[in-house]
Parts: sequence; C-alpha cells; structure tokens
Amino acid sequence: MEIIDLQDLVDQARENLHVELKDWLDLKDSVCRANLARHIAALANFGGGYMVIGFNDQGDEINSSILTCRDYSRDDISGIVKKYLVPAFQCDVATGKSSLSGQLHPIIRVPGHRETPVCSQADGPQDSKGRPQGIRIATYYMRMPGPASEPILTPDGWRALIHRCVLNERERLIASLSAVIAGRQEHSEISDALLDWHRRSYDRFAAVLASSSNFHWNVPYSSNHYELSYRIERDPSEMLDQNNLLVVLNQANQEVKDVVWTGWSMFYPFSKESIRPYVMPETVEGIETEVLESNLLGQNVGLPDFWRFSARGYATIVRAYREDRQVIDKGPQEVLVPGRWLSPFTLVRDLAEFVRHARAIANLFSSATNIEIRGTWVGLSGRQIGDFESGLDLAGYTSKADKREVHGNWPVSNLKSDWETVVAELASPVTRLFDTFQVKPEWVKAMTPRFRSF
Repeated sequence: MEIIDLQDLVDQARENLHVELKDWLDLKDSVCRANLARHIAALANFGGGYMVIGFNDQGDEINSSILTCRDYSRDDISGIVKKYLVPAFQCDVATGKSSLSGQLHPIIRVPGHRETPVCSQADGPQDSKGRPQGIRIATYYMRMPGPASEPILTPDGWRALIHRCVLNERERLIASLSAVIAGRQEHSEISDALLDWHRRSYDRFAAVLASSSNFHWNVPYSSNHYELSYRIERDPSEMLDQNNLLVVLNQANQEVKDVVWTGWSMFYPFSKESIRPYVMPETVEGIETEVLESNLLGQNVGLPDFWRFSARGYATIVRAYREDRQVIDKGPQEVLVPGRWLSPFTLVRDLAEFVRHARAIANLFSSATNIEIRGTWVGLSGRQIGDFESGLDLAGYTSKADKREVHGNWPVSNLKSDWETVVAELASPVTRLFDTFQVKPEWVKAMTPRFRSF
C-alpha cells in the first residue's frame, strides 16, 4: 500500500458528502457505536465514502491522550455493522499520518451499497426518556447537505437511492444476460475518433507540462509517463449533462472503489481552489465543445496527474509512474531507484481502476454498446521488473524498448463479467517487453485483494 494516496484525507481534512470527520469516538461506548453505525449507513447509501477520526467539523486536528488507532480495528467496525445494519458488509480501516503534526488518524472506508440499500435493523441505546440514541430501527439513512447523516424523508432523497439501486441491478442483469446469450464477443477496430482524442489530450498535457516551471519530479516527466484514454461507443446524439460533470465524476469515483480503493482515485475532482477541475474548449467528434480538465502538476497531492473528461463519453489521464516517486529501500540486496523499474502489480491495478471507471461512465449512457481503450507507455527502456512489496522475484527482466502503444475494444458487459481478461489484454503488451513476461487473467484475479488494501 502507498499511504501517500490517503494523505489528502488528513492533510486537507474537510467534510463533504463523501467524507465525515469525527472526534476520537470511544467504541466501548454504546451511544458512540450507534452514532457510528448511522454515519456508515448514510455513506453506504450515498455510494460510499470515508470517516476520518481525530478532527472537528472545521477540519482541525484533535489530540487524544487515551485513544489510538489500535482502538479502531476492522473487527470492531464489523461488529457495529453486523449489529445495526442490513445487509451486512465489510468496512476497511486504514491509518493516515498528518504531515503537519505527525499524528496518526484512523480512516474507515465505507463501500457503496449494491442492488439492495442499507437499512438499520436495531435501535441505539435508549436515553432517560426511552428514546433511541444514534440510530433508529427500520430507517434508511443518506448523506444530506450540511453535511449530515439523516433519515431519507423527501422524494428527492428516495429518488437518488432508488436510481443507484436500479443502476446496480441493471448492470448485473446486463452482464448475466450477455454472458448467457452472446458469450465473448470479438473486438472491433479502434476508431479514428479515439485516436484523435488521445493525441489532442497528449498535446494539451505537453503544453501544460512545458508551462509548469515550479514542477519537479525525480525523472523527466515528459519522457517517463503513461497515457490512458477511453471512448464510450453510443448513439452520437446522446451525451451527459455538460453542467453536471462534477457530480458524474464524484459518482464514478465512488463506484470505482468496489474494485480499486487506495485513497483518491483517477479522475478525482478535488474541491480545493488551486487544484479543482476547470473547463477548457475542445473539438470532440468534429464538434466544438467543452471538456473538464484537471492539472495536479506541482500541487503536492501525491501524483502529478493530468486528466480530461468529456460529456460525450471520452476521458484521458496522463500519470507519472508511481515507481519514480522515491527510492525504495527494501534491504541491502534490493534498492529500487526512480526511472529504473516497473511494477506489474501497479500496472494491472491502475488498468483495473481505469477499466472500472470506463464501465461506470458507460452505465450512464442508455445507448452505450462498446468501450474503446488506448494506452501509451513511454520511458520503459532500461527498466526492470520489480514490486513495492517483496515476493515478485523477476530480477533481470529488462525492457529494451522505450515505448508501447496498446488499444482494444470490448462490449460494455465484458467490463463487468470479464474485466480481468480486459486488464490482462491491456497489460500484457507492456509486460512482454520485459523478457516476454505475460500477464494472465488468473494472475490479475489473484492480485485483486491488494487493489483494495490500504
């Protein structure tokens, strides 16, 4: 796990509809446990999110001389969920370290609900007047503006919850029917439209990089990065609401977490003024339009991502290799130096996240049929296979080629029912440069538990 991916949650702690800040709750206290259950239910029904412990509502750190991260175990949170909520689900617990104070903070990761929303199945402990505290039985909670975790009482609140349930059920049914009726479909040719978008996005990235005089990276970013683009094949007349793209991206950001969750995700729309996405004019499918663009170069948020997103179902992200962030000292026999190695695990995890994001966006188009994906990796020459963790012994596997272009086209349903194969087909042309190292779908599946670990 790369803890820097979670750094934004503690270094820029602020509440929003997907993040709840809490003081140091004593989980031995029954009222605190009931309150925690309410927030977990609300976050799950809103699509998922985080609870960050050790902050007040304004985002100020709170010291605790009694409670520590050890008092917030995965088993403790699981016990709260099983007692108060149905259907039961698993929350994960991570630890984030404040760059300012060095204090450790528990971070509870709440997954989004699936086809069935989360309901309370027990009352919280009663107060002196016999009223339940923290949570009420048979109640559906949701994140509301404020932010707050409140019962759903309005038509708009129910509409949003039902819409997410329908989308989740629709996706499951389409994947099942496609697997039964059609089986695996052949790839179609990559389109000129995606190639044009991919190249235009790179040109825009290159211009932004050239103007970023305050940006520093351990190796030259211009010659050490990868670019991933997708295009949703759909009825050309159908497009997303241009004025609602931030909401769309926030929703997709939550959906992606059922496959990959390491902190803020690809295409994450930060709200801080200096790094929030902005609108840029662009030509898409021969039509003058607007795209949403994000530039994190030199912004000290982990990775210097650059991404673009269009209401017409196009997206691109350009990202520096995580392997180049810093020297990794794994002991006297293994020191990994920036610019000299590549992690197959990180490659397939990032591709899995990108594929899942494409699927989330495709589900918003009623006419979506296929998803085209194109990837470009540069700066591979001289790199060897390695891993952030021990266990992948492929020392000496070195790439002689510097660049790799990969593209493919898959039915939307395959990105649900057979996504491991899609990821393997995208990753293998890259890893084969390293002495024919081949990524198999079975290996991707075996690595999947690590995609969602902190």
